[in-house]
Amino acid sequence: MKYTHCSAMVLHSSRCKMKVVKLLMFLPIALSLYLLTRVIDIDSATEVKTTSLTSKHPRSRYIIYNCGGRFGLCGGWSDRIMGILMTYFISLATNRKFGIEMTSPPCNLTSYIVPNMVDWYSSIDEVAQLGHKTSKGFHNQYNNRNLVFRAKSVDFDKWLRHDVTYFITNLDYVDSLKMNPRYMDGPLSWMNDMTRDQVVAKAYKELFQLSPSLNRKLTDFISKARPTSDYQLICAQIRVSELGHRSTTLNDVDLIWDFLRQYDDIMKYKVYVTSDSEYVRNKAKTLFPRQIIDNGGSVYHVGDNPNVLGCQGLEKVIYDQHALMTCDVLVLTYSGVGRLAAYIRGMSEGLYCMVDHRLIKCSPSELKTLYNV
Repeated sequence: MKYTHCSAMVLHSSRCKMKVVKLLMFLPIALSLYLLTRVIDIDSATEVKTTSLTSKHPRSRYIIYNCGGRFGLCGGWSDRIMGILMTYFISLATNRKFGIEMTSPPCNLTSYIVPNMVDWYSSIDEVAQLGHKTSKGFHNQYNNRNLVFRAKSVDFDKWLRHDVTYFITNLDYVDSLKMNPRYMDGPLSWMNDMTRDQVVAKAYKELFQLSPSLNRKLTDFISKARPTSDYQLICAQIRVSELGHRSTTLNDVDLIWDFLRQYDDIMKYKVYVTSDSEYVRNKAKTLFPRQIIDNGGSVYHVGDNPNVLGCQGLEKVIYDQHALMTCDVLVLTYSGVGRLAAYIRGMSEGLYCMVDHRLIKCSPSELKTLYNV
C-alpha cells in the first residue's frame, strides 16, 4: 500500500501508521536541505551581483604630480619632467589615473605642451568635481634619495592608500623600479628590455607633444636650420651655472667652440647653441655669425621665477629642449635639459659629452653614469 492510500479511515492500521511516521521524520530533513540550497543560491547571487556592479562602476583612484601649492619647491624644468615621469610610472604600477597640476609659475602648461597618448589634463577636472567625497593624501618626496633605494621593494598600493594622491619628486627611480619584482613581473614589465634612457624617452612621448603654437615655431625653426636636405644642424647645450666638479669652466667652453669650428661650411651646417648664460649665447653669435640660429627670448630659470618671467622661461626651455631633440650633432654639458633631449633624440651617433673637462663621444644609455646623477 502506498502512502497516498492511507486515508483517515485506515490510519489505525499499523502499516499506515509506520509509513506516516517515516514521512514525518523525513520532512524536516528535506526542508533543511531545501533551505540550505536556497541560502547558497542567495549568497551566490549576491556575490555575482556585487562583482558585476564593481566591474561596471570601478572606484577611480588618482595620482597627481603637483608643482606649487603646499609642496613649495619643484626645481627647474628637468627636475619637473623627471618628477612627472616617475609619478606616471607609479600610476601605471598602481592602476591609477594620472594628472599634472603645475601652478608655479602661474601659467597654463598646455600653452606649451599638451597631452599626447595619455590624457593627464582631464584628471585634474575629475578630481576637482569629487570635492570632499574622497580621501586625499599628500606626499612630498622632493630630493628624497631614500625613495630611490626603497623603490626596489616598496608596495606603492599599501603606501599610497588615499583615493587621490598628490605627489612630487624630482629624482630618477627607473633603475630601482626595474628591480622591484612586484611590478616588473606585471604592469611595468615593458621596461624589462629597455635601457633607462629608452624608458624615459618612451614615457615622455606618450605624455607630451608640443602645443599647436609652439609646434609652428619649431617647424619654422627646422625650415631655417635645414633650408635644403644637404644641411645638418650642429648643436650645443652649455650650462655654466652648476657649482663644484660638475661646473663647466671657461676653458671647457673654449673646447666646445674649437669643436664647433670644424663645422664652418656655411653651405652645409647651421649652428644652434642654448645656454643659461647670455654671455655664452652672445659669444656663439659672434663666432658663427653666418651659421647661427637663435630663437630669441631671454633666459629665466623656471624655479627661480614663480611669476610671469617664469612663464617666459618655461616656454623657452621647452622650445629649446625640443629643438635640441632634432640635432644631427649634439654637445652636452652637465644639464638635465640636455640629457632629456639626448634621451628622446635616441641616438649615439653625433652625441658628445663634456666630462671632467674633456669632450668625448658618448651614448644616451651612459649619461647617468657619466654625469653621476
